[in-house]
Amino acid sequence: MTSSGEVVMGRLEEIESLYPFNISTLRNSLGDGKVVGAYLFEGFGDAVSDVALRFIQSLLCNELSDDACGECKNCRAVEANIHPSVHKIELFERALSIADVRKIEEFILLPAVGGDYRVVFINGLMRYSLEAVNALLKTVEEPSRDVVFVVVVPYRYLLPKTFVSRCQIFYFPSVRSFDSVIVEYAEKILQGRLSVEEIVDISLKWDRRKVSELLNYIAKRLVDLNRPEDAARLIDISRNLDTYNLSIPLVVDSVILESIGGI
Repeated sequence: MTSSGEVVMGRLEEIESLYPFNISTLRNSLGDGKVVGAYLFEGFGDAVSDVALRFIQSLLCNELSDDACGECKNCRAVEANIHPSVHKIELFERALSIADVRKIEEFILLPAVGGDYRVVFINGLMRYSLEAVNALLKTVEEPSRDVVFVVVVPYRYLLPKTFVSRCQIFYFPSVRSFDSVIVEYAEKILQGRLSVEEIVDISLKWDRRKVSELLNYIAKRLVDLNRPEDAARLIDISRNLDTYNLSIPLVVDSVILESIGGI
């Protein structure tokens, strides 16, 4: 019978073949004792969360100094989400709240148990209240020596620049073609499968300018992919977002307008 640790390690061996530089850099930081206070893992899909989990196991592993064995008591406890020195917050389905940050603040005051580090694992940080992200930033800016933040986010620009600047960033590009991701997302918008409210929700809660930045970027990619009509329709959607009384006007990039004939 195959153990859960063997399954995890097998899956991560496949991931390592896709992102060898990231994995080797993380291993070297562990082996050299150069662990920083905050890591930001950027990318889409379960692979990014799997790498984050492996890294946390490596920080606490009883057997190895620069990797995770996957079998020791600490590795198994991390995988089962029962390790007392790991505080995990899953956010793919909700926003980070001030209550979440208060629990983090309480956690980092506790002594490390079963390892040298206390780890805050925030998986899927995309939405948050302004109060929560400011409190989180303050916590990250005043790190304890043995506290490590590991944050997984699909897109770093969803987060405040001040927060991102405090992290060591590891980018995990999608195994899928990035153009295919852009086209798929654009088609959801153009086919009405995403409401205007859902489009705004992608970034409006973090920085109102990012709504237009994101749609402008997608429009540029659609022009590059010889889909100027779709780009024009996307721009119309961007213009219509001002019905939400945004305090910062949405700006349509002049480069796009020139590319599609000055619509």
